Amino acid sequence: MSNNTPLGKSIAQPLTYSPQSLASISRSIARKVLPEDKLAQMRGYDVWTFWECSWLDDNGVAQQAVVQMIVPADSPFIVESKSLKLYLNSLNNHCVGEKEDLFQLLKTDLTPVLGIEPLFKVVSQDALQRHNPQGDCVDDYRSQISSVFSHSTRLQAFAQENKQTQPRSLYSHLFRSLCPVTAQPDFASVYVHNFSINPKSLLSYWLSFRNHQGFHEQCIEQMFCDFYAYAKQHNGDEKLLKVGGAFTRRGGIDIHPIRYHQKSGYKITDPIQYTLMQ
Repeated sequence: MSNNTPLGKSIAQPLTYSPQSLASISRSIARKVLPEDKLAQMRGYDVWTFWECSWLDDNGVAQQAVVQMIVPADSPFIVESKSLKLYLNSLNNHCVGEKEDLFQLLKTDLTPVLGIEPLFKVVSQDALQRHNPQGDCVDDYRSQISSVFSHSTRLQAFAQENKQTQPRSLYSHLFRSLCPVTAQPDFASVYVHNFSINPKSLLSYWLSFRNHQGFHEQCIEQMFCDFYAYAKQHNGDEKLLKVGGAFTRRGGIDIHPIRYHQKSGYKITDPIQYTLMQ
């Protein structure tokens, strides 16, 4: 990651409009450790929710909205989250205009940072309240897990326990990983759709990330590669695979990466729908 990013540094909040605060991180850096043949089968996108987006209209009247940004997973870069917070804060006293003007400004500033044009949408807070994902929660199996494996064991270590033959949807609210720069914990509700595995084995795998250092997107892409390899070897249902994680809010922003098989037929239809993990 570039040393030009503000992550892990003490940075003063900009008092005026500051698009120069934005910093990129190349997706290729984290993907170097993932198998190329699995990545070639992966598609998806990241749903970013800006809970504290505020600006001034042309009359200097304060405006506020919850804004979602959808970034395709094939963008060459992601925006570093702390730099995005600094940028959004710089809009607080900036005359932007109406919501349509805000979207145009965000596109203008973020497209060169991401290397692709993102999609924006204003959503209501009521629509974004936490919902359980589809499927069955595996968290009750935690009492049967005596120790947390290191992440290096991966999913294959639990293959002998797999007695689930029908594809199903499973999720957990116990996911935790660490920021690779600050080592601060990140929590999420993670899920997998159309996957055949013993629920206890799956929870053991998810708990193995507790001390793993990786950005949100990297953790979900690691899951996709591991689940894809497992499904192709044991179940043959890898083409319907879908993996995601709704990470908890930090500094007014949360990130929800979603990855799926390229031939699954999944599409971006409604940002709210995917934030609710439906």
